[in-house]
Amino acid sequence: MRSWTDILLQCGVRPETAALWGPVFVDTIKDDTFSSPKDLPDFLGQILHESNMLEKMEETRNYSVTRMMQVWPGRFPTAESALP
Repeated sequence: MRSWTDILLQCGVRPETAALWGPVFVDTIKDDTFSSPKDLPDFLGQILHESNMLEKMEETRNYSVTRMMQVWPGRFPTAESALP
């Protein structure tokens, strides 16, 4: 069985970052974490994409007015409401 560090390395995560996060994945992701084994690759792909390969842990919140209206149409229905 491969370690999480090895899996992260194969996904393209930097070695230092994989070494840091591999043990966290071991402690956090258990056999019953996902309802289906098919969910794990989707989860891993999403988390690696959203975190820039585990390098960014905070949302940048650098959205254009147009993008804010697309992502949160109920909260920002108009450009004027998204400007502040």
